[in-house]
Amino acid sequence: MNAMLRSLAWIRWPAAIMLLIALACHEGMAESLGLIERAGPALLWVVPFHALPLLLDARAWHLLLDERIPLPVLWWIAVVREAIGRLLPVFAIGAAKWRVCGSRAGMAM
Repeated sequence: MNAMLRSLAWIRWPAAIMLLIALACHEGMAESLGLIERAGPALLWVVPFHALPLLLDARAWHLLLDERIPLPVLWWIAVVREAIGRLLPVFAIGAAKWRVCGSRAGMAM
């Protein structure tokens, strides 16, 4: 079972990149680049403005858990939880479950 999961882990990144390329070709790369060009450098401000609330959320969990789990691990859990919640809004419960399971995994470290 572990060997199969390990092989799937190696396959997922090339598969994800191929899917991204296929979607870009299907939707039109020129249109996507045009939108990014129109947004300009202001688009770069989205990253810190989005990362800050996630970091504050991770810090709150860090304090609630008496600093047993390192802050970078909790920040990563917050990022993954946010991604799950955004990509699969129907499965918002799944994001909360990831928070709990991820916290348990971080405690084992």
